[in-house]
Amino acid sequence: MSDNGVPDLVELPSVMARSNISGSSTGDGPKFSSAHQEFAPKTAGTVELKSRIAEKAKDRFGDVSSSDEEDPADDFFGEEDEVLQPDPVCCFFCNRDADLPDVILEHCKSEHGCDLAAWVKKRLLPTEDIVKMVNFIRKTHPTPSSFSDKPSASGADPASWSADDYMMPVCAEDHGITSLLIWDWSEPDLPAEPFPAPVKRQQDMDIPSLMAGGDSVDNSDQCRDRDDARNVDYFDSYSGFNIHCEMLRDKVRTETYREAINAVVRGKDVLDIGCGSGVLSCFAARAGAKRVVAVDKADIIEHAHDIARANGLEKLIQFVHGDLDRVKLPVDKVDVIVSEWMGYFLLFEGMLDSVIAARDKYLSPTGTLIPSSASLYLTALSDEEDWKTTVGFWGDAYGLKFDCLRRHTLRYPSVHAADPTAVVSSTITLRAFDLMKCRVEDLDFSTETTFTPIKSCNITALVGFFDVGYDVASGEHKVMFCTSPADTTTHWAQSVFYLDKVFPVEQGLPVSLTADIRKTRDDKRGLTVTFHLKNSAALEWKQTYEL
Repeated sequence: MSDNGVPDLVELPSVMARSNISGSSTGDGPKFSSAHQEFAPKTAGTVELKSRIAEKAKDRFGDVSSSDEEDPADDFFGEEDEVLQPDPVCCFFCNRDADLPDVILEHCKSEHGCDLAAWVKKRLLPTEDIVKMVNFIRKTHPTPSSFSDKPSASGADPASWSADDYMMPVCAEDHGITSLLIWDWSEPDLPAEPFPAPVKRQQDMDIPSLMAGGDSVDNSDQCRDRDDARNVDYFDSYSGFNIHCEMLRDKVRTETYREAINAVVRGKDVLDIGCGSGVLSCFAARAGAKRVVAVDKADIIEHAHDIARANGLEKLIQFVHGDLDRVKLPVDKVDVIVSEWMGYFLLFEGMLDSVIAARDKYLSPTGTLIPSSASLYLTALSDEEDWKTTVGFWGDAYGLKFDCLRRHTLRYPSVHAADPTAVVSSTITLRAFDLMKCRVEDLDFSTETTFTPIKSCNITALVGFFDVGYDVASGEHKVMFCTSPADTTTHWAQSVFYLDKVFPVEQGLPVSLTADIRKTRDDKRGLTVTFHLKNSAALEWKQTYEL
C-alpha cells in the first residue's frame, strides 16, 4: 500500500503474455495455426473433405493452383487410401453435431444467436483463456445469451473460467474448434511490408482535426478515405498483445516513465494519450494524481480497464475508448499530459501531431508534458563486414545479381542495435524539440551541419537515435533516457540507414551533412528522409529513405 492509500500494483495479468501460435508476424508468408487435429479413419466423404480443405486454403491464401499443376491435396488423399475424417463435434448449446468445427460455430451463430468468434475477438482473449472458455462451456452449460453482446444479455465473465482446472479438456474433439477461435483473430492478414521496412509499433490517437487548417492538409474525399483505411489498420495493430508485451518488457522505457510520473503528477489531473495497456495511467494513480483520464482508440483499452480494476485503481482512472479528436473528455483542462508517442527515428508514425493538438486544447496554462522535450540525433558508422553482409551481398549472391532486393534493402532503414565500437563520429543534433512550444509544422525540417570523423575510414551507415526529457517543479530539466548505440538498448533500438556505397572520410577533416526529414506526402504517419554528405575531397553522396 502506497502512502496515499492506493494499492500497490500487482503483477499484470497473464493476458499480457499471450503466446503467438500463428507463426511469424513479419508478413513474410502465410500464418498457420499450430494446433493439430486428430482424425479417425473413415472411407466416406473423400470429395467433400478435399473440397472443404481446398476452399478454406483458397479463402485464406488465394488460388495458387493451375490447371497443369498437381493438386497438393493429392499428397494426402491417394485414390486407394482411406480418407481421414474428423470425429463429430457437438454444439455447445444443443445436441446437434457436425464433422467440421466451423460448421458448429456457424450453427451456434445462426441457430442460437451466439457468435463465439466475434465475442472472443472483441475481448482480445489470449490463447489460454480461449482454451479455458471452451472447457468452461462444456462443463457448466451456460445459455447462448451469456455470449451475446446484446444490451439485454447478462454476459459471461472471463474470470469465471480463470481456474487452471479449465485447462483440462472436456471433449477430445474440441481442439479443432478451439484452434478456429484462436486462428480467426490472432493474426490478421495484412499486406506484406516491403523488406526490411520497420515494424509499426506506436499506440496513437489519430492525426487530429484539432489543428487549425493549413496548406498541407488534403481535404479530398479520396485522401480522407485513404487516411481512414490506414488508421483502421494502424489501430488494429495495437489491439493485439505482442506489441504491448514488448513495450512493458522494455525496462528503460517503463521505469523512466514511472520516475518522471512520480516526480510530477501528485494532486494533478492527468491525461494519458494512447494509454495502451494502461501502465502509465496506473503509475499516475499510484503517484497521487487527483484524476487520470486514459484515452485510446485501440481495443487494448478494454484490458487496460481490467488491469486497473485488478490493481484497485479503477476509481481513479477513467478510460475513454475512441479518437481523441472525436470523443468528449470528462475534463476541460488537465495539469499533465503523459504519452509514450515516440516511434522509430523519433517521428515515425506521426503520433506527436496528436500530442501537440491535445496540448493546445486540453493543457492548462501552467501544465506540463511528460516528456516535455525530445531531440533527434545522428552519428556515422563504419562497419564494412556488416555492410558487405547486408548490402554488398545482393550484388553477387551465388553468382547471381539481386538488384531489386538490394534496392529494397536500401530503401528502408534497418531497426536494430548498432555496434557502438563502430561509431566513427561525434553525435550530430538534427533537431531539438521543446514540446511545450513546438508546432506540427516544425516536425518537417531540414538541417545543415558538419561533423568530424574520429578516424580515417569508409562510412557504411548513418545511425539515428533520440532522447526525451521532462521538467520538475524545481525548474530542473531531466533526461529520461537516450536510445544511442552507447546506451542500454530499448525496443526502439536504432534506425540504421545503410549507404548504397561506402563513403570515404579522413580523420579530423570536416564532413558536411544535410538532412531533410518530412512526412510522406500520401501517408501522414510515414517519413521521407534524405541525407547528403560531402567530404573534404568534394566527394558527394545523397540518398533518400522511407519509414
